[in-house]
Amino acid sequence: MLVSDLTRWLDYLEHQSPQLLGVPTANVGKGGCTVFAQMVWDEQRVNLMGLPWCAVFVHAVINRPDLLGRAHPGCKVLYRRMRKRGFLRGRDYKPVFGDLVFCANNGWDLDHVAIVLYCDGDYVVSIDGNSVDPSGRFDKQEGGAVSIRKRRVADGRIIGYAAIGKAVI
Repeated sequence: MLVSDLTRWLDYLEHQSPQLLGVPTANVGKGGCTVFAQMVWDEQRVNLMGLPWCAVFVHAVINRPDLLGRAHPGCKVLYRRMRKRGFLRGRDYKPVFGDLVFCANNGWDLDHVAIVLYCDGDYVVSIDGNSVDPSGRFDKQEGGAVSIRKRRVADGRIIGYAAIGKAVI
């Protein structure tokens, strides 16, 4: 996996329905329909269309069921799998490209996962599916976007990491 394999999806927007999934900005709106659900269906025959999609994005672009397990829309399921397989690391770990970052964006309960692009010691920069676009171009009320997020390493909403980067590159 290369950085370009991930960044090519930047600005992809959630669709209202399964029509025009391959067109990043068509049929935009809440509905949980994405090309990532289609990619998972094509590879693993798992229908995740219309569901929350941060973990679906991770499964689709990493495309390693041997590493991540069968595709599932739940980031909590992915977190438990990473713990069971010995990949889980605490907040003091310095993640590398390809690792996963688990977050609690709404309160303190795990509700988001993203793929780490890099960590400079102060910030963890990730590519996130089903995220708010930090530039403000895409309104979350209209659905999620694939965007780059920058979080302080000390941000208490970061729960931990899955150290899988060396396995996926």
